[in-house]
Amino acid sequence: MLKMCTRCAQIIFTLHAPLFISNKLTTTANQHQYKAKKLLDEKGAKYTAIELDKEDDGKAIRAVMGDTLGKTSVPAIWIKGTFIGGCNDGPPGFDGIKNLNSSGKLDDMLKAAGSL
Repeated sequence: MLKMCTRCAQIIFTLHAPLFISNKLTTTANQHQYKAKKLLDEKGAKYTAIELDKEDDGKAIRAVMGDTLGKTSVPAIWIKGTFIGGCNDGPPGFDGIKNLNSSGKLDDMLKAAGSL
């Protein structure tokens, strides 16, 4: 598991804005992933979508997410190493990508991360 934690840390802290997603989800979850990706695309943001169901260690990455975040749901979005949540939910102060965008904080975070 230590190797997996190292890989997760590399993904989270070295990519501009990693976005963990999965293609094998319910319609509702897919809508949230689509909305998150669409928002980033409309802004022209640089991000990396990591499709957990296509990664050899996708299940292990989800396990690490569960251990560190207390949840394994996707989308799960980090900006410059900070977990902002999913599409419309997340930790206090961030509450997901849509809420960050509505509050005007998303662009600043993406710019600071070099994603815009």
